[in-house]
Amino acid sequence: MAFLLGPPNIEKLKAKHDMQGLIKTLDYQKDAVVRKSAAEALGQVRYAPAAPRLALGVLKDADPLVRDAAMEALVQIGDVRALAMVLAGLKFDNEETRKNAIRALRHISVEALTVMLKDTDTLISDAAEEALLQIGDTRAITALLAAHKDSQFWGREVLLRKVGAAAVEPLAAALEDSNVSAMAAELLGEIGDARAVEPLVAALKHGNKETRRNAATALGLIRDIEAVEPLGVALKDGDEEVRIKVVDALGQIGDSRAVEPLIVALKHGTLWERTQAAEALGRIKDKRAAEPLIAAFGESLLTASPPDYFEGQRVRQFQEEAAEALKALRHPRAAELRAVLKHERLLDEFIYALRCGEIVSAGKLGKLRGETRIVRLLVEWLELESDIERRASWGRAKERAQELLQSMLAHNLEKISSEDLRAVSRLTDGERYEIS
Repeated sequence: MAFLLGPPNIEKLKAKHDMQGLIKTLDYQKDAVVRKSAAEALGQVRYAPAAPRLALGVLKDADPLVRDAAMEALVQIGDVRALAMVLAGLKFDNEETRKNAIRALRHISVEALTVMLKDTDTLISDAAEEALLQIGDTRAITALLAAHKDSQFWGREVLLRKVGAAAVEPLAAALEDSNVSAMAAELLGEIGDARAVEPLVAALKHGNKETRRNAATALGLIRDIEAVEPLGVALKDGDEEVRIKVVDALGQIGDSRAVEPLIVALKHGTLWERTQAAEALGRIKDKRAAEPLIAAFGESLLTASPPDYFEGQRVRQFQEEAAEALKALRHPRAAELRAVLKHERLLDEFIYALRCGEIVSAGKLGKLRGETRIVRLLVEWLELESDIERRASWGRAKERAQELLQSMLAHNLEKISSEDLRAVSRLTDGERYEIS
């Protein structure tokens, strides 16, 4: 259409159902009112083929009223690909195009964008995600979280980078939605804004244990001392992993008010809780922790060696953290505990070697010669004679164990029980040992 006879007559074009004429009228640069009327007419009849040209009008028309009319028409038509074209303008380098795309957002509901977010066409889903990020209110952020709940949420990095602190309030509100609360808590921790402390503290009582765990971790990342007291209360949580996260958070915050609840965890917690508590107390460096750390280390030595080697190593990890915490406190007994731990690790290696049927080196045996706690282990191991006989290669290992046992008995008779001695007598050449 050349527009040689003056401005197009919108009413006549509508009466003739001349849709192509209305589309061409969108290019009539002499009168914005005419272009606006053409866009409105196309929206009223919901003429889908006009959607791409209307999208171009939204992004490029110089008149804001025309752009608004074109966007309204697109919404009426409901062409998601055309809407995606508009939203893709949010990523354009051209500032004017970006502004026009942002203005167009007010015509699209969060609900419509949420539907677009699930589209298998990445052009559409990416555009919807960008739009929701731009909107950035509670409903928009919640929609993003829900859409990516069961994925790795690659959009999370975009969310944090482009929305950042502006996402705190909508994410805090999302903590009340069980479908996305765990992810919301995690994101609040990554943002690290102190405004999130109060809602995260409330989330420590959330019905979802993953949300409670993430809330504790987030409070540790934010490191606001106002969280210390409620975290102390959360040490009574029924979920062990929540308690471990709480202990770690208290250590991250590093406030001296956390010492007493951490000492309680050190005394009465599970092995993992005690390990985390020892590490946390080492970070805080409060001298009140010294004696409880020494006592806990000593109690761990009295515990029977776990039948599983790797479980035993977890005990050693606790002892390692306790010794390191004392070192951080510059306590005079720190070196003593480190020496004890070194000896315990040697003993672990010896026990593990015996259980695997290995021959223990003479040097290692010499270092353990005065160790009486392994007498019963040696007796039990040597009693597996029938099993050992089936494995001829173990014969020398058995001989070395007998030699070691006799040598230990010779040096430590007064410390060995009569029950052990009777068992040893059955395994040697009839030689009997008596307690003097």
